[in-house]
Amino acid sequence: MAKIEINNLKVCLCIGVTEAERAYPQMLSLDLALATDIRKASMSDQIEDTIDYMQVSQTIKSISEKSSFCLLEKFVSEVALALLDNFALIQEVHIKATKNVIPEALGVSVSANFLRSDS
Repeated sequence: MAKIEINNLKVCLCIGVTEAERAYPQMLSLDLALATDIRKASMSDQIEDTIDYMQVSQTIKSISEKSSFCLLEKFVSEVALALLDNFALIQEVHIKATKNVIPEALGVSVSANFLRSDS
């Protein structure tokens, strides 16, 4: 199993516990590791045989633009489940979302792993 990684993907969305915090979009930084089998793609050299990371990015941006969230945990879960639903070659998603909300910290992050279910 290999991993395709997208690092420091910037997305803008309304997120926060209070209405005031959700009133204006905030920039989040996402790091993703998408576990997949790359053997077929390494032989064929065709995008159809791997995960199209541009499409992954567009899927995430679409979720960000269409929804408002209170918690990073909910956003992370929505993104990971959408990726597993929409990209059959993804076997596991590791996602980390970072928000700059505490002035004294570089950021606050939620990180989680989501596995494709066998059922």
